[in-house]
Amino acid sequence: MSKIKEIWCMHHSHLDVGYTHPQPLLLELQSDYIEQAIDLCIETSDYPEESRFRWTVEANYPLRRWLETARPERVDLLKQFVREGQISLAALPMHTTPGADAGEALHMLEDLDQLRALFDAKMATAVNHDVNGQPWPLSQFLLDSGVNFYLTGINIHFGGIPFNRPSAFRWETPDGRELLTFLGEHYSLFSQFFYTYEADTEKMHEGVTKYVARLEQNGYDKDFAFLTATNPPLFDNNCPDLQLADLIRRYNEEGHEQKIRFVTPEMLRDKLIADGVEKLPVYAGDWTDYWNFGCGSTARETRVNRLAKQAVRQAEMLECVNGSPNPQYDRVKAECLQSSLLFDEHTWGASQSVTAPDDPETQAQKIQKYQYAYDAAAKSAYLLSTQMELLCNNPHQSGRPEGIVVVNPTGTEQRAELEVPASYLKEERQLAALRSKQYVPYLKGYEETVFMGAVQMPPFSWRTIPFSLLREEDREKQYTVKDGEITTPYYRVVFNRTTGRIRQIYDKVQKRELLDEESPWAFFEAVRETVDGRWQNQSRAALFPRDVELGNLNITVWQHDWKADRRGAESVEKWRVEEKPGEVSLIWESHMEGMEKMEQSVTFSASYPRVMMKAWFVKKPVSTPESIYFAFPLKMKKNWDCSFDTMGTYVRLDEEQLGNVCRDWLTVDKSISMYDDSVCMTLFCPDAPMVQPGGFHFGHESRVIAREKDPLLLAWPLNNYWDTNFNADQSGAMEFSYGFEAFDHFEPERIYGESLAAENACVIGAAVQCKESEGCLLKGKGDVAVLYVHPSRFIQAGRKTMVVLLKNMTKQDQKYEFTVPDCLDLNAWEVTVQEREKEVLEVCGLTGTIEMPAGALKLIRISCK
Repeated sequence: MSKIKEIWCMHHSHLDVGYTHPQPLLLELQSDYIEQAIDLCIETSDYPEESRFRWTVEANYPLRRWLETARPERVDLLKQFVREGQISLAALPMHTTPGADAGEALHMLEDLDQLRALFDAKMATAVNHDVNGQPWPLSQFLLDSGVNFYLTGINIHFGGIPFNRPSAFRWETPDGRELLTFLGEHYSLFSQFFYTYEADTEKMHEGVTKYVARLEQNGYDKDFAFLTATNPPLFDNNCPDLQLADLIRRYNEEGHEQKIRFVTPEMLRDKLIADGVEKLPVYAGDWTDYWNFGCGSTARETRVNRLAKQAVRQAEMLECVNGSPNPQYDRVKAECLQSSLLFDEHTWGASQSVTAPDDPETQAQKIQKYQYAYDAAAKSAYLLSTQMELLCNNPHQSGRPEGIVVVNPTGTEQRAELEVPASYLKEERQLAALRSKQYVPYLKGYEETVFMGAVQMPPFSWRTIPFSLLREEDREKQYTVKDGEITTPYYRVVFNRTTGRIRQIYDKVQKRELLDEESPWAFFEAVRETVDGRWQNQSRAALFPRDVELGNLNITVWQHDWKADRRGAESVEKWRVEEKPGEVSLIWESHMEGMEKMEQSVTFSASYPRVMMKAWFVKKPVSTPESIYFAFPLKMKKNWDCSFDTMGTYVRLDEEQLGNVCRDWLTVDKSISMYDDSVCMTLFCPDAPMVQPGGFHFGHESRVIAREKDPLLLAWPLNNYWDTNFNADQSGAMEFSYGFEAFDHFEPERIYGESLAAENACVIGAAVQCKESEGCLLKGKGDVAVLYVHPSRFIQAGRKTMVVLLKNMTKQDQKYEFTVPDCLDLNAWEVTVQEREKEVLEVCGLTGTIEMPAGALKLIRISCK
């Protein structure tokens, strides 16, 4: 007799926004599936309880779209089946990549209470199928949204799982709380293992017997097994299985040892709780994703979407000052946020994108994916330009502006370089509509500017400066170029006088050399990696030979020993030192296989220590596997440490990662730091999020990253290694910026501020009528980072209300004090992501205070008159 008495089946449609169908088509189909699920609940209402149809809406974005057109009587039926437990509604809108930042996490959960109120449902479970992990802080956002159960069904194709599965554990958050988590089998295996598409109880019993035996052989100790069902031949974006309830009923009536039961995530959660949550292991750490290396197959569009999110963050800070001007603005903002989130959704294109790159559907889905990024970027420009014009009360048409406005939309002090658009200085008609293009994220840097000095900007501040107080400035040179050396106030740079390659950077502040001169790779050297055809076929199977059956059995097929051919540029065609007031650049043009043109620059400022790098190239279309890296050979002691940021939290490589999650490559929010007891070297990544710490690791499935002396840090903007729904090739002009800086030690708060500076965080706009003035939205005190500020949805007449996302990046408890300048009356609350009040905060005079435990992520709502 088996200990396993029941097989639990959770039926759902796995949401891929793309893959099986063109995106707009499948989203309409997903609405149909909700209608079909309602009908099946009605049709099976007289079935035995265990075989009565149940359905899980695993991602609520399709539900929201369905509600836009659903008939009231159908909404009432859905409410009924939700109330009766036959239909489950999950908390997350879609399955996102770690490209989603803290602001996106807020926005994708902020409307959850509206759905809860409509359906009178707790919606306390979150589901992620397919994707290989999520940023550690998502556990905090879920708990703070009233979600108490997290269910996964990872696809290990080009990926992996942190622990053996199926298994349950308590996921410890960065601030020490716990989220009940179930590491389920790959989604859809109920359908696959039990041959549901044959609608044959004999075949089903064959599959059940085999699966139960395998579980028990592997030491599984629960009295039930849990699997999810889709509807083959559609494993993704599937409609409800019309025959499944009848098949389960017939199987149960045959009296087999294991009964099959339709369930929902809530039923699984309640079963785990009843069996004793305290018995489950506790694991802390980042669930570092494997899959997002695919974003490097759309490197240009990934950059565009990242820049769009920066512009939205800037606009939302100003919206706290100016308010929303009209419903049109609100609509544009909602559409912008949705497009950006859809780009960060895990599906990149058609399933045949690599095998049939010229297929019409491949092209259609690729264009639609690109459109999400460009739509977000264009609308972010509208939002930011609207707010910048409102801040100065500019008319839509005028003559030459009288001055400029400078805004620091971040929570850290920033140096604003006053690079003023030359068009502002022309005695001609000026149009706000024309200025709006200045804020299109991917057009920045293309307009001629005039340097008019620099100003220090306090956090969340703005300043208007008349041109009468400014003048075109000649920045002091403060550097020398002589005999293969560049000397600035911060560095002495040694370069090869034949090729321009940087051999060494001596940090004058740290009094040490930063680079490993013995490395075969120079600082910011481009490296092209391909499969070495001398050892294996130049195909993606050399990296990961897809085997669905082995994957369903949780057996990895990563080819750890695949042979790579790595080469730098074939030649440096020409190079030069470009001297400008206040900065000096090494610029070289190279010839590299796979590129039509390539130009790289490394710029050293006389005003600050951050080194700025830029790569511009025209990529040739290459469909065989390739990667492009930029190398940083660091001079560092053995046993170095490493931290990267994800969704606003710094994670230590290895030490703060769950089980066997991905270590070979990382998706960073803003930066990665490698450090020993004497130096910390940080790479800032505003445009391209992928990195590899410690050397070339793709496909190694490392359980720990070796900490050898003088490690190599790799920026990894491009690759086409995926073999299904990511781009087979990418071509055309692209550019990427990075920053590099050395510190005496790793200090998260400081590095976070510098990472914002590397994004050129301050915004400059026209002030048509301009008197010198300044203002500030929020002042804070304490070792706490402000990650995001956005307007509250609770609007009160005569009061300004904002929501502030705080992060304690330290390992100690902290206190954060805050005030709003020029405020006559201040109220503050700690709130949930949905702005439900958790606690009234202490306000003494006009200063509020909140306690921030170590690692805490908290939201406060501030209302002032």
